[in-house]
Amino acid sequence: MVEWAQTRSSKLVTQISKTTRGAIRKLIGEAYTEGRSVYDTARLLRTIVGPLDSQVGRIARAYGETVDLLRESGLTFAQAQEKAAKQAERVTDRAVASRAETIARTEIITAGNQGRIEAWSQAIDAGLLPSNAHKEWVAFDPCPECEGLDGEVVPYGEPVSSGDGGPAAHPNCRCAVVYVDD
Repeated sequence: MVEWAQTRSSKLVTQISKTTRGAIRKLIGEAYTEGRSVYDTARLLRTIVGPLDSQVGRIARAYGETVDLLRESGLTFAQAQEKAAKQAERVTDRAVASRAETIARTEIITAGNQGRIEAWSQAIDAGLLPSNAHKEWVAFDPCPECEGLDGEVVPYGEPVSSGDGGPAAHPNCRCAVVYVDD
């Protein structure tokens, strides 16, 4: 899990630099080695990720609209800017917190599933599990994307019907794969 997290995680994360991707991988790996929860990892991720471009645009538009409304209510331009900036900071902080939690949850779950799959591969290679092993997709609080995958059983090395080798199928996916013994 740690190796996968440190070398291959964050593939679903968009709008980040190579440096940020490396930092995310490091934090996800540390989540396993240090026993850090999704929420503790998300708190740390807040320091390295920003809002998405689409969120920045909405926040900027809301800032401008708020300045205009406050000016119409009688505030000076400077007062309106100050109040609008404080509101924009709160909205930005919420957007970053939400994004960081999504990244932490998705990447920790993905690393756990990929680590499990790698452990099964090693067990099969060592003759500890049969070579015809199967895995089952288990959906937790399934979204419409994963609802149809819940309970799907496929041979160990094969993807499920969606084409995914294992969860996470999408951001915030809470699914898992489990070993199925015939």
